[in-house]
Amino acid sequence: MSKDVDEFLKSLMSRGVPESIKRMVMSLTHEGKKALVDFYDEKSEFHKYADIEELAQRLMSGSWT
Repeated sequence: MSKDVDEFLKSLMSRGVPESIKRMVMSLTHEGKKALVDFYDEKSEFHKYADIEELAQRLMSGSWT
């Protein structure tokens, strides 16, 4: 699993990402890396609570469930 997370993050940062950002991301704990990967997975539980558009919609509707 850890290898898959690392490979996914490396693929996201393949172009135009400064080396300092790449080093910072790759130095995160496994949990930090997994949170970044889950943010891109629209079916993940983390994405459900971290997606800006969904947060804005819930805020506007008054629904936080």
